[in-house]
Amino acid sequence: MIITSSLAAVVGIPHELRPDVFNETHFTDVNWDGLKSAYEKSKAIAEQKSWAFVKGKAQKGEYVPEMVTICPGFICGPFLSQGSSASTSVSAIAQVMNNSLPGIPHISFPSVDVRDVALAHLRALEKPEAAGQRFILVNSNLWFVDIGKVLDKELSPVYKCSIPTEESAYCMLKFASYFNSQAKAIVEMWGLELDMDNSKSKQVLGIEYTDINTSLIETAHSLIKTG
Repeated sequence: MIITSSLAAVVGIPHELRPDVFNETHFTDVNWDGLKSAYEKSKAIAEQKSWAFVKGKAQKGEYVPEMVTICPGFICGPFLSQGSSASTSVSAIAQVMNNSLPGIPHISFPSVDVRDVALAHLRALEKPEAAGQRFILVNSNLWFVDIGKVLDKELSPVYKCSIPTEESAYCMLKFASYFNSQAKAIVEMWGLELDMDNSKSKQVLGIEYTDINTSLIETAHSLIKTG
């Protein structure tokens, strides 16, 4: 069984307890009041219940199914979905492109190309040594201001558009957070950089990560292509 989990099942730890670098031994604390969304909590509970199921089978001396969990971060790259079904990651990039955010916030996401995530699922099926393990799938941290700069350089000469490339002031976003739930969520991530150890995905699954700027550009072209 290959389960698509999420970094949301890894990093939801009270700030004072967070490690300098996250790895596969870290699990979100589902009882932490700091978990803001049902998505975060549901992904964490789903993965933890899955591992508990496998462990329970082993303790009873029953057949133990082989299981792997994949925990990707912010996913970029060409996509298949359209319109309202686009992923959260894709929607965030679209907001930078159409300048619908109150400026570029000083936030970052551990990011990965969608094709690397897909390949990790396949390799987890193919490689016996992957059984019983979880894998963080992250290439590098992606700051929103870098999204703006990469896409402005790529798209502005062709489409004669102007994509924001300067970070907004914290006070502007803080003010907006009183009226806008999305702005409130962004404020809580201001300046936060989460470092991930992706070495196991390279060593066991043989993942060679796609350049994240390439992923960004291909996301943008997918957004344009699908309207």
